[in-house]
Amino acid sequence: FLMKIIIFGDVHGDIYSLETLFKTTDADAYMCIGDLVGDGPHGEQCLNLAIDKCGIDNVIQGNHEKFYIDGKVDRKCSDLARSSFNISYQRFAVTTRENWRTDSLDILKQLQQSIELEFNSKKVVLSHTFGNRYIYPDTKIDFDIKGDINIFGHTHVQFIKFSKSRTLVGTGSLGMNKHDKEIAQYITLYPDDFTVECCTFSSPKERLIQDMKTLNYPSAVIEYYLQ
Repeated sequence: FLMKIIIFGDVHGDIYSLETLFKTTDADAYMCIGDLVGDGPHGEQCLNLAIDKCGIDNVIQGNHEKFYIDGKVDRKCSDLARSSFNISYQRFAVTTRENWRTDSLDILKQLQQSIELEFNSKKVVLSHTFGNRYIYPDTKIDFDIKGDINIFGHTHVQFIKFSKSRTLVGTGSLGMNKHDKEIAQYITLYPDDFTVECCTFSSPKERLIQDMKTLNYPSAVIEYYLQ
């Protein structure tokens, strides 16, 4: 059997999609490229479950983990992103206190910025993004990428792109797929033959939206999930 590594990210507090991933897949290792928290209401649960299944050394710090560490979003963020951050960050803090955990923010600070793997003299680089860019299938690659395969998230778009003997792989989003929020996305890396497969599963949002309503999420945020 080929070795199998499942790589996912951009969960954004959707504990139901994350639980489904671990219940319905089997792999030699799981790795997360960041944004476990933010937007959705179950940030701390997602963080704890991912660390339990992946190991802390296999979880990368995304921009939303950095927002939580700083206690504020980037000044370039939209009003919708600010509204979503304000309530999800507050929920993260409340859940942390309820569970008598004082180390959740410390855990976020410990997460790596990137991970490098090597298989048969070929390099795989994982990062939430490269050069703080939003990378899409039509993005011109005029910046440095170091891996033979470079795996990232951030844009919530799943794709494989080839550029100058390098491969770029967008994992898509487990919790906030840009094109269809009820389809969760991740990728599978097969190191033995150095191939990558784009994978999906159905992830209805009814329970997540009900949780948001119960927690009095802003209507604009709920509407975004309903689009």
